Amino acid sequence: MRVRIGSSLTLLALLGLFAATPLGAEILRAETGDLTVLSKPSLPTRGEPQQSVLARYGEPLGRYATVGGESRWQPPITRWDYADFSVIFEGTFALHSVLHGPVTPQSQ
Repeated sequence: MRVRIGSSLTLLALLGLFAATPLGAEILRAETGDLTVLSKPSLPTRGEPQQSVLARYGEPLGRYATVGGESRWQPPITRWDYADFSVIFEGTFALHSVLHGPVTPQSQ
């Protein structure tokens, strides 16, 4: 199998660009059926520790019981709800931040 050096270098350059991209939360909107990804740097970012989220945003309005964690293939997942967003953690690190919108289901 022949690998072209030019395409390998291009791939490495693209990977370098992604690694240098600043961290921030992304928001996926689907109000009219069209999907748009927006950036919102004020939300917790992927990999942010729980202690950092607590320090920046305070105590969440709700904490859900951890699910999973029985094996390495099912890591522990936890969700914290704040007034305008939720944070999903894998172990003690933020995995996703979800901005609440008009169609986001809220727990009662």
